[in-house]
Amino acid sequence: MIKQITLVLFSFISIFALIPDLSAQNWDYESYPHLPFEISHLDAELNISDTGSIEGDLLYMIQLKDGDIDSLVFDARDMEILSTVINDESKEFYFENNQLIVLTDGDFNRGDEISLRIQYRNNPVFGYFQTAKGTYFTSLLPLTTSHWLPVPDHPRVQFTSEIIFTHPAGKTVVSNGRRATMEIESVSEETTSFTSNKTVSPVDLSFAMGDLELISSTQNSNDIQSEYSSMFERRSDHQIHIYSENSDFESDQLLETAVDAYGKLYEHLNVGYPFRDLSIVILEDDFWETKSYGAGIIYLYLNRGDLETQLQRALTGVWLGAHQRTELWSDPDAITAFQGWTLNTLFDLDYVYEQTEAPYHVFDGSLSSKWQSNFAENQNDKFNSHFERVYNSLISESSQVMNWYDLAKAIYKDSGFPYFDTDKPVLAELTKEEVSDYQYRAEMKWDEEQQNITVTFNAISEPVNELVTVQVDEYTLLDEKENEITFTGDSDSTVLNVSTNTENIMLTILGRDDIRLEVQKPFEFWIHQLRNSDDPDRREAAAEGLANYSDNPDLQLALQDQMRNEENSDVYAELLRTFSAVTTGATGTDQMLIDHLSSRYSNEVRLAAVEGLANFRGNDSVISQLRSVVSQTDNSEIRTAAILSLNEVVDVDRFKILAEDLITQESVLQDVPLLLNLLSEKGETEAAVQYADTFLADGFPYSIRSEVLDLILQADQSREGWENRLTRLLEDRDPRIRIQALNALDRVSDTFRSEWLDRRKTEEYDERVRRALNQF
Repeated sequence: MIKQITLVLFSFISIFALIPDLSAQNWDYESYPHLPFEISHLDAELNISDTGSIEGDLLYMIQLKDGDIDSLVFDARDMEILSTVINDESKEFYFENNQLIVLTDGDFNRGDEISLRIQYRNNPVFGYFQTAKGTYFTSLLPLTTSHWLPVPDHPRVQFTSEIIFTHPAGKTVVSNGRRATMEIESVSEETTSFTSNKTVSPVDLSFAMGDLELISSTQNSNDIQSEYSSMFERRSDHQIHIYSENSDFESDQLLETAVDAYGKLYEHLNVGYPFRDLSIVILEDDFWETKSYGAGIIYLYLNRGDLETQLQRALTGVWLGAHQRTELWSDPDAITAFQGWTLNTLFDLDYVYEQTEAPYHVFDGSLSSKWQSNFAENQNDKFNSHFERVYNSLISESSQVMNWYDLAKAIYKDSGFPYFDTDKPVLAELTKEEVSDYQYRAEMKWDEEQQNITVTFNAISEPVNELVTVQVDEYTLLDEKENEITFTGDSDSTVLNVSTNTENIMLTILGRDDIRLEVQKPFEFWIHQLRNSDDPDRREAAAEGLANYSDNPDLQLALQDQMRNEENSDVYAELLRTFSAVTTGATGTDQMLIDHLSSRYSNEVRLAAVEGLANFRGNDSVISQLRSVVSQTDNSEIRTAAILSLNEVVDVDRFKILAEDLITQESVLQDVPLLLNLLSEKGETEAAVQYADTFLADGFPYSIRSEVLDLILQADQSREGWENRLTRLLEDRDPRIRIQALNALDRVSDTFRSEWLDRRKTEEYDERVRRALNQF
C-alpha cells in the first residue's frame, strides 16, 4: 500500500515538475538566503544544440551544514527536470516558486558529504541571447544563471568546476576557467571542456558558443609591448585569450591593453588573479546587458564605444565585482566605490555619463563613475580619507560578498565614524559640460569706389557676449598685409580700408577654438584662394564658397581648370560638388560624374559623384550606375548616398521595383530601414510595412529590427496587423524589442491588450520590461 502511494505521488510530482511556475518574478537576489548546505564542486556535461537548447547532466558535491535537512533547494526556472539522484539513489522532487526542491528523506547528518546528480533540459528565454551572426551567449544580470543551469543562484554560493560542452562541430565555446580539452566526437559534434580550480560563484558563470575566432592570446604572442608581458611566459601562468565574431578585427593593441590592465591591477591590489585564465569575447551588440564581466570572462561590445576603455572597466570588475561582489544589485555602492577608487588610481578614463534603464544600471559604469568623481574632487573628504584607510585590508581578504553595511562596519571599526544608512555619503550627479561652438556668418561687401570692405558678423546660433579678435590677412598683387578687427553680440560690422589691387581677404579667429565662421566673400576672392593657397583646407573652403556663384559664366571653366591640376582628394571632391551644383543635371555632365565612380578615384571623390548624380532624374544610365553602386560598394557612406540619389532620380513605381530587389541583398542590409522609409515617403506605405515585417525576425541585427519597427509603428494603424505581430514581439528574445513593441498596445482590441498584459506581467523576467508593462 505504501509503495502504491509512493508511486502515485512520484508520478504526480514528475508531472508537476513540467509545469512552469507563473508567479511574479523577483528581479534581485535574496538577502541572507537559506543555505543549509555548501557546494564544493560541480561536474557538468552540457549539450548545446545548434538551436541553442540545452541538455544537462550535473553532479554537485555537497557538504551539509545542518543535520535537519529534508530537501535541497536549487533555483531552476522554466526547466524540465528528468531525474534527481542523491548518492546514486533516485529522489523525488517538485517545483515551487521557480525552485527545484529535491527531497532528501532526512537521512543525513551535519557535515555529511553527498553528491547530487540532476539531469534536465530546457530552451532558455531570459538572459540567453543569439546575435545576428548566430553566437549564443548568456547574461550576467541577476538570477539569469538559473535559467540555463539548476543551481543555488546566489552570490554567497561558490565552488570549483569542470564543465564539458558538447556542441555543433565547427563552433567555438568560451566559458569560465581554462580550456582543458577539445575533441571531435563525430562529424556533427565536438566537445570542449573548461576547468576552474579556483572557486567561482554561479552568478558569474557564463558561456558563449558560435563562430568565434581566437584572434589574439598571450599564449602564442611573443611581441607584446608591455612591462607585464613576463607574467604570461610559462604554460602554467594564467593566460589571456581574445575571441571575436569578426575575424578581421585588429586585436594586437587590445591584447596589450589587457596585459597592461591585468598587470596594474595585480600589482596595485596585491591580490593574485582570482580565477583561471581570462577570456575576452567581442560581440557587435550588447543586447541591453549592463554587467560585462564574470569570473574570468569579459564581454566587449562594438556598439558601446571604445573597446580599450570597456576592457579596463571590465577587468577591474573581474577583481572588484566578481571576486569581491555585492549580494544585492539594489545595494551596489560598496563594490562600485572600490571600483571608482581603483579606476582613478590606475587608469585615465572618462566618466560614464549615460545611465541605462533602472534597476540594472548599477554596473553599467555610471555609478562607479560617480564614485570616481567623488574621490577625484574630494566631495566627501572625511569619508574619503576613512575609506582609503580600509581599502587595502578589505581587498586583501579572500573572495567575499561585500554590502554597504560591511564597508561601513569596517570603517567604523577603524575610525569610529558611522557611515551606515542615514550617514551614507551622498554622491553628486554627473553633469557633462556641453561644449557648443558659436557660429557666425561673416559677409564681406566690397566697395571698389570707396576702396573698402565692410565685414558684417551675424550670429547664427547663440551670440558671444565678449569681444572676439579676428586676424585679417589681405593679399594684393605685390604683398600681404596683416590687421586685426573685433566683433561681439548678435551683429557687428567693421569697415576695412583696402588696396585697389586686393585679391583676397582671409579671416582667422584668434585665441579661441569654439567659434566657427561661415565666410561669404566676392567671387574673385574665392578664385584667388582656390588657385593660390597652399593650404588644402582653404582651397576646399574656396571650392565650397564658389557654389554660391552658379550664375557666373566663368565659374564652370574655372572649376574644370582647377580639377585638372588638383591633387588633394578632399579639395577635388568639393570641386566636383560645386561643379554638380552649377551644372544641375546639364546634358553631357552625367557621363563626367559617372566616370568619377571609378575605383581609381578616392572614396571622397566617388561620394561627391554619387551625390551629384541626384540631379539626373529619369536618366537610365544614371539609374543603372547608382543601382550598381548600392549593390557593389563596401563603403557604407557611399552606399547610403547612392540610395538617396536613386530616390531622387526615379518615380515611385521604379523605386519600388528597385527596393524589392535591393533589400534582398546582404550587402545592403544596414540600409534596409532607409530604403523602406523612402518607399513609405513616396506613398507606398503598405508595401513598406509588408517588407519591414520580414526584418523584424530575430535573426537580424537589433539596429535593423528597431528601425523597421519604428517604421511600422508610424505607418501601420491596423488592429489585425498588430495583433498578429505582437504575439511574437512581446515574447521576443531581445528585451529592447519587447519594450519597444509596447508602443503598439493602443492599436489592438481591449480584450487582446488585457490578456497579453496579464500574461506578460506574469511571465516577464526582465525588470525593465516588467516596469514598462506596469505602466499600462
